[in-house]
Amino acid sequence: MTDLYPANFYTDRRRHTAHAAERIFAALPLGLVRDSVADIGCGTGTFLAQALRTGASHAFGVEGDWLDASLLDDKRIVFEHRNLEQRLGCHAVDLVVSLEVAEHLSPERAATFVGDLCAMAPAVLFSAAIPGQGGVGHLNEQWPSFWAALFRQQGYSAHDIIRPKIWADDAIPAWYRQNTLLFLDQVTAERLDLRPDDPALLDRVHPAFWARANRELAYANALPESEVLRRQAEAAQQ
Repeated sequence: MTDLYPANFYTDRRRHTAHAAERIFAALPLGLVRDSVADIGCGTGTFLAQALRTGASHAFGVEGDWLDASLLDDKRIVFEHRNLEQRLGCHAVDLVVSLEVAEHLSPERAATFVGDLCAMAPAVLFSAAIPGQGGVGHLNEQWPSFWAALFRQQGYSAHDIIRPKIWADDAIPAWYRQNTLLFLDQVTAERLDLRPDDPALLDRVHPAFWARANRELAYANALPESEVLRRQAEAAQQ
């Protein structure tokens, strides 16, 4: 990964993500241990700062070398510059967070990246851009079911318990509302008495992105596929 964003990107991003971090952490199951939390692709550490505010005693963040550590939201965050295309080998924590990061990595890195996250913690808070979501530097947009299959290979089940609690909150960026899932190893899932969700039912498009897609079609003066097919059918009947 390289420097994809302007110098003020993370300063502006903080305003949009602080509320999201508060709501998402509040949606985590009550019995989930999170005394130590890591964020892989942490940006300015907004989610780690929220973890510290809500009881974590240790917060560890990893980001590319373009991030100025002086921008971190909390001075207690232990921070490292890393190339996320390389294997992580980070120390163990209770909860690892990686939100809207995996799509920036090469397709070849997907399975090992998930493996690295699972090696760090029994619980992984994860989101990644879906196909067609768009964004700067996206290399591997995949449906949640794709990522769930990789987590399942590591023995982790998918739990769609975050999205129902934040889906309608317009103050949270739509990508978090659309994509955020919790993955748990078997021991943790059983301890929390959480049943896994069917991976085939994880793939959703938030209305905010659906509306954007329709606006983009209008801007391009393009027809949706359904309209093209309708016109073709009418022409064939003439």
